[in-house]
Amino acid sequence: MMLPKTHHLTDLIIEHYHKKSLHSGLQTTLYLIRQFYWIPSGQNRVRRILNKCITCFRTKTQTINQMMGDLPRDRIVPSRPFEKVGLDYAGPIITKPNLKDQE
Repeated sequence: MMLPKTHHLTDLIIEHYHKKSLHSGLQTTLYLIRQFYWIPSGQNRVRRILNKCITCFRTKTQTINQMMGDLPRDRIVPSRPFEKVGLDYAGPIITKPNLKDQE
């Protein structure tokens, strides 16, 4: 059945299949509609309706780009391997004698 591109009934059918498919994306909604209906320029019309969906808008996550601090000069300037070496000292580490091992 062919539906008009700009009609209120077409919008209601798109919204119905979008909600029926649990707010799936453009391709899934369009696939479900095209099993029974044909909408001229259907992809654009479905995209326009899905962009107005408040549930999808609220659940769409937006990533936040982290600001990166300036790197220390030692990490930017190339150097030979082992030109700068760091050493951490730890100790003495005192432990309790294990009485079970002495038996």
